[in-house]
Amino acid sequence: MLRQLIISLARAIKGQWLALGLTRDQGDDVALVQLRQSDSYVRAEFKDQLPRERIETPAISALHVSKAHIVCDQLVRYLLVGDSACSFTKPVLPDDPDQPKLTDYLQPVLSSDAQNLIKNYPRFEKFKPSNTGACLVLGYHFPIYNNYGHFLLDQLPALFFWKQLSRQGIRSILVIGIQKEYLRAKISQMIACLVPSDVEVIFRPYCALYIKKAVFPLGLSIHPSIKQPYLGDWFRQSVSARFRALEPETRETPLNGRRLFVSREDASDRKLENESDIFDGLSEYGFEKVLGSKLSLAESVKVFGAAEIVVGICGASLSNIVFCKRGTPLINICGPEMAGFWYKDLADVLGHDYVRYEGDTLTSPTNFPGERVEANFSVNIDELRPLVDSRISQLAKDTPIEEQNGLL
Repeated sequence: MLRQLIISLARAIKGQWLALGLTRDQGDDVALVQLRQSDSYVRAEFKDQLPRERIETPAISALHVSKAHIVCDQLVRYLLVGDSACSFTKPVLPDDPDQPKLTDYLQPVLSSDAQNLIKNYPRFEKFKPSNTGACLVLGYHFPIYNNYGHFLLDQLPALFFWKQLSRQGIRSILVIGIQKEYLRAKISQMIACLVPSDVEVIFRPYCALYIKKAVFPLGLSIHPSIKQPYLGDWFRQSVSARFRALEPETRETPLNGRRLFVSREDASDRKLENESDIFDGLSEYGFEKVLGSKLSLAESVKVFGAAEIVVGICGASLSNIVFCKRGTPLINICGPEMAGFWYKDLADVLGHDYVRYEGDTLTSPTNFPGERVEANFSVNIDELRPLVDSRISQLAKDTPIEEQNGLL
C-alpha cells in the first residue's frame, strides 16, 4: 500500500504546473501555480555574531487541489487527494527557491494512518460555499497559525495576490483551525479590508471537509525566520491605509512621537516576571504601555504607526511593528531560550533598527528543541537603560524615511 501511495503522489507531482498566466490541465488533481518569483534581502549583523548576509526566499505558489478531503483536529492535519494522503511539511527553504516542488511542501502519510483517520471521521462535511468556484484555504497548514502574529505575517500576505488568485477562480476564503473567537473577529476585519465585499469568508475550527476545489498558499514565510521582502511596503502603505478606514477617527495619525512598551502581562507563559519594574523605569523616558490583545485592528495601525521607538516583550503583539515607519528602533526583550530570527528577519525586511535583549530564565524550560518556549524570565533595568538611551539619542539625529518622503 505504501508503494501505491508513493506512485500516486509521484503522478500528482509530475503533473504540477509552474507557468504563471497559463491555464492548468483541468484533469490534474494537484497543481502548483507560481504567483511570485523567489526574492532576497540582506539580514544585518545580529549581536556581532553573524556578518551581513543575503537571505533568499522561496517563490510564492498556490497549491490547487481538486476533490480533496481535509482533516483538521488538535493532533493531525491531513490532506487526502485521490489515493494519496499527505500532510504539510515543516516550512523549510526549497532546494531550488526559484522552482519549488510539491515534495518541498507535502509529505506522504502512511495509507494505514489515512484509513484509520477516515474511520474516525466517517462523515465528511461537503463544503459548499455560496459563491461558486475555488476556495482559498488559510490557517490550515499548521496549528501555529492560531495566533494573531503568525496569521498576520504568515497567512494574510496571501491576499497581496488577490487579483491573480481571483483570475484563477477563487471566489471564497475558508479559514481553518482558528479556535479563538476574538482572533476570528480580527481575521474577518483583516480580510474584509483586502478583498472585494462579495467574497465569502467562512470559518471552521476543527473539521473534516470534502472540497471540490481548494487552493493553499505556499512560501509566504519560513518559520522561524525568512520573511518575504514585499511585506514591508505592503503593510506600511496599502494595508495600513485600508485598516485605518475601519475607524474614521484613526485616519489622522501623527507622524511620530509615541514611545511604546509592548506588554505581555495577560499572557499565560513566557512572561517578564518583573514587567512592572521595567515599565516603571521606561516611564521615565515617556513610554506608554500597550497591550495588543486590547487593541482593535484600526487602533493597532494608529498606535504603531505613530511610534518613534518600540520596546517590547517577544510575542504576537510585537508583530504590529509592520505598521511602524521605516527605521523605527525596536528593542525585543526575550528569554535566552528564544531561538531563531523571527523578529530579526521581520525588522530587516521592514527596515527597522533592531536589537535583541536577553533576560535570565526564572522557570525551568519545559520545551524540547524546536518546540514552543514557555519559560518565564526577568531583565535588569540598569542593563536595559543603555540600549534605550542609545536609541533615543539617535532619534534626534535621524528623520524617518517616510517622513522625508511624505508617505505617512
